[in-house]
Amino acid sequence: MSRTDSLQRRIRHAMLADQGRLRRRLRAMSGRSDGAESKRSSRTLDDFERELEASILRRRTRKENRPIPRYDGTLPIHGHVDELRRAIE
Repeated sequence: MSRTDSLQRRIRHAMLADQGRLRRRLRAMSGRSDGAESKRSSRTLDDFERELEASILRRRTRKENRPIPRYDGTLPIHGHVDELRRAIE
């Protein structure tokens, strides 16, 4: 498997807002390659990989820090929380 194939597969773990731009950028870099990775294209892929990793880390951090919903037991709707949760999921 080539390095670009590996990067392509990892894009799905990036922030959704970044995925389209990252795919387009990787496609553009792959199109310019003549098959042999020059020092410049390797540096470009290194930069791309750092950007991809930063986006993946942002997504992971955001997911880990999601607020946990807490429901006020005094509200009348509290008796339907599980039903509402199932409907949303």
